[in-house]
Amino acid sequence: MKCETCNVLFEASCAVEVYDKAVRWAGEHVDNSLFRFVGVEHISDIGGEQPGDGTEIGGAFCADEHVWERKDELIPEKSKITAIMWEQNRDVPVGELMTEKQKTSEKF
Repeated sequence: MKCETCNVLFEASCAVEVYDKAVRWAGEHVDNSLFRFVGVEHISDIGGEQPGDGTEIGGAFCADEHVWERKDELIPEKSKITAIMWEQNRDVPVGELMTEKQKTSEKF
């Protein structure tokens, strides 16, 4: 199965708003195409001046025969996306929000 990842910029006041815009953008992106939307994997804050909503800044095509069977493994729940989780838990120490795997990984 052919797959595509897209890195797209959205201007928003918080990560939840970015998530909602991404879902809407994806719905329009796959409309009248052979693609289906799997989900939002990650949100990053790039800060500073940035292009407008929907500007794609990267992505890739790949082949994966079992992407739909692995959706739960690949795509976190909305509330588990790091940017959303940290915004909604600003008073919680970062160490308490990290998983054990994140704490021991060299790459965060």
